[in-house]
Amino acid sequence: MMFSIKIGSEGNGAERYSLYVPFTVAPGREISSIDKLDPFIINDYSLHLETFDYYYVIVISYFKDKESAIRFFSKLQSSLFWFSLKYKIGIDYSSIVKGVELYDKEIVIDDDNPLKPVLEKVDWDSVEGQYDGNETVVLPANKKLMRFGAGKVRVTAGVGANIFMDCIKEVFDFPNPEKLVDNKKLKLAIDLYSTSQFEESDNATFITLVSALEALIPDSEVSTFTKEVINLINSELNKKRVEYDKESDERRDIEHLQSRLGELKKQTIGTSMRGYIKSIVDINVDLTDPETISRKLKEIYNTRSTLLHEGTADEDEIKVGLDFLREFLPKLLERLFINEVS
Repeated sequence: MMFSIKIGSEGNGAERYSLYVPFTVAPGREISSIDKLDPFIINDYSLHLETFDYYYVIVISYFKDKESAIRFFSKLQSSLFWFSLKYKIGIDYSSIVKGVELYDKEIVIDDDNPLKPVLEKVDWDSVEGQYDGNETVVLPANKKLMRFGAGKVRVTAGVGANIFMDCIKEVFDFPNPEKLVDNKKLKLAIDLYSTSQFEESDNATFITLVSALEALIPDSEVSTFTKEVINLINSELNKKRVEYDKESDERRDIEHLQSRLGELKKQTIGTSMRGYIKSIVDINVDLTDPETISRKLKEIYNTRSTLLHEGTADEDEIKVGLDFLREFLPKLLERLFINEVS
C-alpha cells in the first residue's frame, strides 16, 4: 500500500469552501492530458481537474457555505453519470459528502517532523486539520489542511481531459440536472451500468447489466381477476389457519403461504421489465426494434435466472445477451436521463 501526504487547501484568506470529489475510472480507461487543462467556469464556480495518488479529483471553488457546496454536488453527480453513459466509461466515486477533521488548536510543526518539508513548499509552519484524499469532502479553503491518501492501481487508455470537462459542463445546460439524484431508481440503474465496467468476468457483468434494467421497473400489479382469485384462496386459508394453535408449525406454514400469496398480486420481475421497457421503446423506436424487444428481454431474463439459480448458463447466450445490453442499455439510460433533467 502506498501512502501520500499533500497540502490540502490554500490556508489563507476569508472563510470560503471548496468541494473536493475524487473518482476512479474502469480498468483499461484513463483521462489524459490533465496537466494541459485550464480550470473551467460553471455557474460562477471554478472547476479544476487534477490527480491524487491513483485517483482523479474535481475541485470546485468557492462556495460561501457548506450547504451551497452540497447542493452543487447533486448537479455534479449527474454530470459524472452523463459522462459514464456518453463515453461508456465506468466511474466510481463516493456519494457521501464528509467533513474535514479540524484540530482543537493549531498544531505547530517542528523541524524534525516528517511533514516539515511538505509545509515549507507553501511557507506554513503549522496545520489546522486534515482530510482523507480518497473521499468526497467539503473543506474550508481558508484553513491550513493536510490531505492524506492511500493509492489504488489504475490502468491506462482513454479519453482526453478536455472532453471529460466538456461533458461535465454539458449537463449544467439542462434545466434541472439535480433531479437525477432525486430519481432513486434511475440513479441506481446508471450506477449499476457504470459499475458493470469494473467487473472482470462475463457472468458478473451480465448479472449487473440485467440488474440495471431491473432497477428501472416500477411496481405493477396483476389483473383485477387474478387478485380476486388470490383473495378467494386467502379466505380459505384463513378458515384453515384458525384450526391450529398460534405457536404451531402448521399455523406458521399457512401464514407463510399467505405471505407468498400476497406477493403474487404483483407482476413478476420478468413480466414487469418487458412491459416497462417495451413501453419506452414503442415511443422511442430509434433505441431498438420494438417488434423484437420483448423476445430479447425474455431470453436475457431467462438466462439471468438460470445463471443465478444454477451457477452457470450457456456461454453463447451470455455473449449474445451482453452484446445486446452493452449496445441498448446506455442508449436507454441516456434517453431517460435527458427526460429527467430536461
